[in-house]
Amino acid sequence: MSVSKVKTLRAIFAGGGTGGHLYPALAIAQALEARYGAGNCNFIFVGTKRGIEYRLRETLGYRLEIINVRGMLRKLHWRNVMFPFILVKALWQSNRLLQSFKPDLVVGTGGYVSGPIVSRAVANDIPTAIQEQNSYPGFTTRRLAGKVNRVYLGFDDARKHLSESIGALTTGNPVRAEIGIVDRDEALRSFDLDPQKETILVLGGSQGAQSINSAVMNSLQSLSQERQLLWQTGREQFDSISNSVSSMKNVRAFAFNAKIEYAYAAADIALTRAGALTIAELIASETPSILVPYPFATANHQLMNAQSVVSRDGALIVNDSELGDTNVIEKAQTTLESGEARKMREALQSWKSAAGMPAAEAIAIDLLELVNREALS
Repeated sequence: MSVSKVKTLRAIFAGGGTGGHLYPALAIAQALEARYGAGNCNFIFVGTKRGIEYRLRETLGYRLEIINVRGMLRKLHWRNVMFPFILVKALWQSNRLLQSFKPDLVVGTGGYVSGPIVSRAVANDIPTAIQEQNSYPGFTTRRLAGKVNRVYLGFDDARKHLSESIGALTTGNPVRAEIGIVDRDEALRSFDLDPQKETILVLGGSQGAQSINSAVMNSLQSLSQERQLLWQTGREQFDSISNSVSSMKNVRAFAFNAKIEYAYAAADIALTRAGALTIAELIASETPSILVPYPFATANHQLMNAQSVVSRDGALIVNDSELGDTNVIEKAQTTLESGEARKMREALQSWKSAAGMPAAEAIAIDLLELVNREALS
């Protein structure tokens, strides 16, 4: 297809707070650059000072603009009184950015920051899109899905929570192109792991998952000498965990690694939360998993995410409440020994093949068609 008719593609990506919102935006931006030409693109990312995007601002690769916004607290709190004033300021900041930058496109990928900028773009007749990662759509998606030009879904199950009149496209969740292509031996060497041993990967996100970390610590005595553990602890618990496992030659602990593609490439099975981005990365890297949905996620959407994978035979579920009575290391080893992990990997391979092109690429193609249409109208 021909690329966009606009001379320089100017786009704003609004999504942050967590990696689950930021990384899909990065993947879409990179896919647009690959198709349109990086030298012909001018992209801005919008975030807050509290989000992961601000911590990664030096390595983000794109200009970052800050908007002062937060959500309402779910319980009664005096700070909620300030919410209307904060929202008005965020809308004003969004409007000022749109007027100064004059984007051809605004893409929201979730988080508090996406609401103001996407809603103001809609009001200014700027082409807009929302990429929804979860099986249960977030507040911004539910509120704006009927007003934006495009809605891209990570899970088809999200469709039942939106109006039937919304022509949402199920693309899967976009992940960075590096996920799933790293050589296994290279990945193992990067963590100083033994290529002759199977690797159990534990993921808890940048903040770590305390209940998963506790369950792994309580199960460490079950780790066979024929296997090894690659343990992403999160920043807060890294020091205590790394000190505890320092004498174990078949355990490697790390706080957080922006190049998570190496961890997936090293893994034979993963023990992890069921965030939408994590699941997309598990599919892209064809990594079997034991999913532990975060029990306090809005509308229990992590459980719904996990069930979508289990229904395709790509994972197992252990509820967070079951961790205290579950030897998670033994469960991972049994899943490897029984051949169940191999069957999961085959199911994930089939799922990925059936999806056709990667989600980020499919979204990029559709967005360029949208910009072309608007430019010619």
